[in-house]
Formats: sequence, structure tokens, C-alpha cells
Amino acid sequence: MDVYALNPDTEFLELFAENVYVSEVCDNAGNRITEPDGVATSFTVWVTPEEVESVNLAVVYGKVQIYLKTE
Repeated sequence: MDVYALNPDTEFLELFAENVYVSEVCDNAGNRITEPDGVATSFTVWVTPEEVESVNLAVVYGKVQIYLKTE
């Protein structure tokens, strides 16, 4: 999955990390999602040490968007 966030300076989505590993997804009640059609509101992701600062900045910016790569 790729991590994007809205850059407040440009007001455009900006790529902050590529190919992150998602270890768990949960719904808004905190229940783990195991079906592919579930709607997730919380993600546990693993990133490389080099990506930590960038992903943290995305969280600070807010409006984080995570996209599943299908290819």
C-alpha cells in the first residue's frame, strides 16, 4: 500500500511512503477486519526506518490516505 497525505502548503496529495506493509486493519469499533469487503478506519503499518519521519509528517499534516496497489 502507498501512503499519501494532503500537503497544507500545496493543497495536493503527496506520496509519503510506498509499499508499506499492513499487518492489521480494524473497523470503527476496534474489531479486526478479516474479510476483503470490510471497511477499515484503523491500520497498523510497518515502514522502513528511512520512511518513519516521512510517515510521521503525513500524520501531522492529517487527511492521510492509504491506497492498496492491485498490480
